[in-house]
Amino acid sequence: MNVFSKHTGVNKMGNSDSHQFIPVWDPEHKILDLDRIVNHQEFCNHIKGSSFDNTLTELPNSLLEEISLYETLLARFQSFTDIPSVLPLHLPHLSYLDLSYNKLVKLPDSFGLFFHLRVVLLNNNRLEHLPPSFTSLLKLEKVDLSVNKLLSLPKDFGNLKQLKKLNLNQNLLTYLPKSLSKCLQLKLILARDNFCQNPPQEICDEGSGRLLMFIRENFSQDSEQKHPNEENLFHRVRSNQIYSPNIESAHVKYMQIQTETSNVPSPVKTPLLMPCNSSVFSFDELKDKIIGGLIYGAFIGDALGVATDFLSPDECQFYYEADLLTYSDIIADKHRSHWKKGVWTSNGDLMLIMLDSIIQWAGVVDELDFAQKLLAWKHRNDTNDDLPAYTTSATINDVTELPDYSSNPHAAVEQLLVYDKPLLNGHDGTSNKPITKYLDYASLPCAIILGILHFHNLHEVVLNSIRICRSLHAHPKCIAANVSISCLVALTLTHLQQGKYDLNCTSDRNAMINAAKSIALEYLPQSNKDEEFHMCFQHQTLDRQTLTHILMQGGHATINGCAAGAFLGSLSGFKKLPRELIEELNPGSKQLLNFRINTLLDMMAIP
Repeated sequence: MNVFSKHTGVNKMGNSDSHQFIPVWDPEHKILDLDRIVNHQEFCNHIKGSSFDNTLTELPNSLLEEISLYETLLARFQSFTDIPSVLPLHLPHLSYLDLSYNKLVKLPDSFGLFFHLRVVLLNNNRLEHLPPSFTSLLKLEKVDLSVNKLLSLPKDFGNLKQLKKLNLNQNLLTYLPKSLSKCLQLKLILARDNFCQNPPQEICDEGSGRLLMFIRENFSQDSEQKHPNEENLFHRVRSNQIYSPNIESAHVKYMQIQTETSNVPSPVKTPLLMPCNSSVFSFDELKDKIIGGLIYGAFIGDALGVATDFLSPDECQFYYEADLLTYSDIIADKHRSHWKKGVWTSNGDLMLIMLDSIIQWAGVVDELDFAQKLLAWKHRNDTNDDLPAYTTSATINDVTELPDYSSNPHAAVEQLLVYDKPLLNGHDGTSNKPITKYLDYASLPCAIILGILHFHNLHEVVLNSIRICRSLHAHPKCIAANVSISCLVALTLTHLQQGKYDLNCTSDRNAMINAAKSIALEYLPQSNKDEEFHMCFQHQTLDRQTLTHILMQGGHATINGCAAGAFLGSLSGFKKLPRELIEELNPGSKQLLNFRINTLLDMMAIP
């Protein structure tokens, strides 16, 4: 029913006068009807682009002067070229929008503020792109974007989980976003007359049923990993060095002559050179699964964990709708204001400090140098647009204020335990036993790095892990947790402890965890060893659940994400990590990380 069309006026020149439009509130229909009624000839002329005297070129001013309660807006066959950015503020209840057969060339960035939209009909316009906010319309059920000039759709189009019908016919699309596989409610999709390569246009032209089958069979997360062209490529930058298992071979001699390079791996330049047969992995596998996947996975998990850090599971479900978290989803509140989106927390900074110390001391783990670098980080000035150093660890915050920490970190940390007291209303999560102020997980990120060094020698791994942990936490539970994580990383690298482990096998993964447990238990008090170890290891698993599922449990999400990301990254390797989570990390921070990884690879003689 056209409730309001009769209220549009025509001036003496014959043009539709939007200034004379008088909105009328209709409590029964709540419809604003600005449709222009056309006959067949007028329809054909409108499609050809002919101009008419009685078409609107903009919305009535009166509509933008106050908040209206309309739920439906109809404005077909007009000549709108854009939508006012303030329109969502004046039509906050809009659930049905039909602006088909206009001349829209773009949508405002504020389009995503139409929170209640269920139906959007924008067919037969001139749109080339959709704003990123379009995928924030989480209630959308039906979308018609046919007969436009769309070149692409937002990559996260799959966020529209309630979407049931989608029309993309007659555009300029060359591919459909793979996230469409997450639109589980999607029953009808049309993409005829495009230029699609993926899915092939032939599939698109066969109709909705065939296209939906292709999307769900080929665009799922698991099937994406089958395509080698989707793999990430780590930019390896090596020092002036030639690697070969046989450095005296004619091939190597030829390469040295051609490249004027005579350097080969040596103990001087490669202090972390691995013994022969120290791992079942090839060098390429070590570089991908361990160095790239493990380290990058930890940093990604930490940066993404900011989204749910210190939230309860219910709060996580309230604030986040997406099945797969992204950095852009991170809400703004007091705690999360400490970090920019895509920037890791103190967990990642501690890993970088550990790497810097190892690089500076040529592979040697030195707790004094680590303590001095930690102090420099903690008291750094806010320069170069860096955010001030921030950590929630009470131990790090207090111990770095002690005057003798840089000269004797172990003794300084021991002093804290003398004054350690149970926290009010605090418990360990598995019982009602109180926890203390200086029992936290802040040292675990360093344990991940220390598991990589000398991974072929568990005794050396354990000693290094204990020395650095005692520079941060002296509590036996923290030491046991650090030892367990470092050993687990080392066992992941070797696969050779008590035979070869298959990381894809649940029983083998459990066996590897039990091996790390047995080593860590030696550093706990004699009483209640099993219970104490369970508490310090409760958040660290090798389960193949998605990182999002882990983070949506809230709590200490950054450290859980850091540890889980590391182990999940070692399973998938750098090539299979979610590309968008790599690309959307802070560029400057990522550049520094890549430099440290490349230097570490050089020191380990991994090409």
